[in-house]
Amino acid sequence: MDVNDIIKVMNAQNEKASSLSLSKGGFEGWLQAELWYHLNINKGESTEREVKYPNSLTYCDLVCDATMTKPAQWVEVKAYGIFRDGDEPRFLDGVAADVMKIDGKPADASGSVYLVVPKAISDKVEALIMRRGWTNFNRKDSVYAYIYYADI
Repeated sequence: MDVNDIIKVMNAQNEKASSLSLSKGGFEGWLQAELWYHLNINKGESTEREVKYPNSLTYCDLVCDATMTKPAQWVEVKAYGIFRDGDEPRFLDGVAADVMKIDGKPADASGSVYLVVPKAISDKVEALIMRRGWTNFNRKDSVYAYIYYADI
């Protein structure tokens, strides 16, 4: 899985994505379920949702199985809905918790963290990312949202 998979899901269902980001809750869960569907059905990759981290009580959003050429990939996804506007510090605290969580992945696995932020409310999130000094996150544009991502 990479950032282009998120862009394909977001762009293919732009109307649904933009509508759900305006709802109270559901945007992040919808995106994770759509990514699971895209990866398993469209790309034929074996991917599971909500996999328990080893030696932990926490769960990973998506785990893409290993292949002959790449290790398993543990993926955390955060989506920032419009009703979270003004709640940027707490949202990014959740992202920081996901970064710490993904450190608990198996030693032979790779890890990635993705943030999906609607462009209309992205300024405050991006400013706070900069203030926190999170230089390991890259940004990619989709039609409707920015996707910030980092390999951990």
